[in-house]
Amino acid sequence: MIRWTPLWLVVACAHRVADDQPCFEAQVAMAARLEDCTGDTERALELYDQVEVDHTCAFADDPRFEPEGSAVQAGAYECAFAIRNLACELAEAYDQDVDQWLTAAPVCQWLWVAK
Repeated sequence: MIRWTPLWLVVACAHRVADDQPCFEAQVAMAARLEDCTGDTERALELYDQVEVDHTCAFADDPRFEPEGSAVQAGAYECAFAIRNLACELAEAYDQDVDQWLTAAPVCQWLWVAK
């Protein structure tokens, strides 16, 4: 028997990444890591909200993320990866300090800029 993949699934997988997707992934990574390390969902949600209060996503405007835009060619998802692998001691120390979270990898400071 032949099994057909639904067309909507194929179409959904072929979409272009949104201009703010790497920022969203990093923002989620911060909150998830804080929750993983502290078990405190409320603190994690507060951190998630605080990111957008203090910072603006600059992914779409930064030529360092362009595949052919510069010699740097940073990986847009490197920030989220670094944050998700941050030591719990650091996550607990950073707590609600977004600027500290953004030191996890240099690319994080390119993604999120202070308002």
